[in-house]
Amino acid sequence: MTKSEADQRLHGEHHSRIKHNPKADGLPVMPDSLGKYAKQHWKDTIPQLIEMGLATAADQSTLEGLCDWWHFYQVSKATLEKCPEPGIDRQRAFNEYRQSWQEYSRLARQFGLTPQSRATINVDPQVNNPADEFLDA
Repeated sequence: MTKSEADQRLHGEHHSRIKHNPKADGLPVMPDSLGKYAKQHWKDTIPQLIEMGLATAADQSTLEGLCDWWHFYQVSKATLEKCPEPGIDRQRAFNEYRQSWQEYSRLARQFGLTPQSRATINVDPQVNNPADEFLDA
């Protein structure tokens, strides 16, 4: 803790008002273990997040989870469409569909993938954006 941070805390400056701006280097890499829909979602979405400065290698696990939940959502959606008759199977399929959408949406909001969450994200533009090399390839 720097002396100015210690002074701020000592004199009543709450820690939530102290700005931290950690920088992470590197780019996330699409895991081989992703399912079909997850891989497509990675290809469609992650490059945009990188370009906006919202995804780095430090986000690897969360991005993988985001794409996995998208995969589960698509699979459960297809399963639900195959169960037109009311009953236990349809209810289970609907529960899986709803849960996968909720989990996907929760992670999507963290990366600004909704208009409302995107409006609240404040990212400093990078002078040397590592995504330039990735996106130009």
